[in-house]
Amino acid sequence: MRTVKYLFVIFISTSLWAATQPVEQVMFKPSVEQRLRSNLATKFLANWHYKDTRLDDELSEKIFDRYLDLLDPNFSFFLASDIATFAPYRLHMDDALQHSDPSPAYEMFNVYVDRVHERVKFAQDQLKTEMDFTVDESYLWDRSDIKWARDEAELNEFWRQRVKNDYLRLRLAGKEDEAIVETLQDRYENLDRRITELNSDDVFQFFMNAFAQSIE
Repeated sequence: MRTVKYLFVIFISTSLWAATQPVEQVMFKPSVEQRLRSNLATKFLANWHYKDTRLDDELSEKIFDRYLDLLDPNFSFFLASDIATFAPYRLHMDDALQHSDPSPAYEMFNVYVDRVHERVKFAQDQLKTEMDFTVDESYLWDRSDIKWARDEAELNEFWRQRVKNDYLRLRLAGKEDEAIVETLQDRYENLDRRITELNSDDVFQFFMNAFAQSIE
C-alpha cells in the first residue's frame, strides 16, 4: 500500500494537468489544476493509507512542522518573525487540504524564496570583504538547538561565519584566494538559480510530500 501511495502522489504531481509557470519575480499561488490535484491526493491518502488518517489539528501541526523542515532543515533562511507570521497556519493545514486550497503552503514558500535570495546576496557580499582568520571563533553548522534566528543581525552573523568557513575549507584544500572566490560565487549562484528555476508545481510537491510524510 505504501508503494502504491507514493506512486499515486508522483502521478498526480506530474500528470497532464500540470501547468508550468515562470517564477522570476512571480509570487507563487495554487492553480485550479493544483487545487484539483490537492483534492485527489487528500482523498487518496486519507482514505487508502494503511493507517487510520484523520485530518485534524494534530495532523495539521505535523504537516506544518514537516513542511518547514523540508524547506529550511537547518534553520538557515527563515527568521523567528517569519515563523510567527506563519503561526496561524499551524492548525489550519488540515483545513487547507479539506477545502482543496493549499494557499498557506504557497504563501510560506514565497517568503522562503525571498529569504534565500537575501542570503545569497549577503554571502556574495561577504566574498568582497577581507576575512580575518586570526580571530578565535567557531562555526556552528548544526542549528537544531538554536533554531530560528531572532533577527536579521543574528542570521547575518551565522552566514558570515558560514561563508568564512566555506572559504577556509577551500584554502586548507590548497586553493588560491582567487579560485576560492570564484568557486564560492558559483556555489551561491547555483543556490540562487535552483530557487529561481522552481515553479508552482514544485511548491505543490513540497506540500504533498509534507502531507504524506506526516501520516507515516
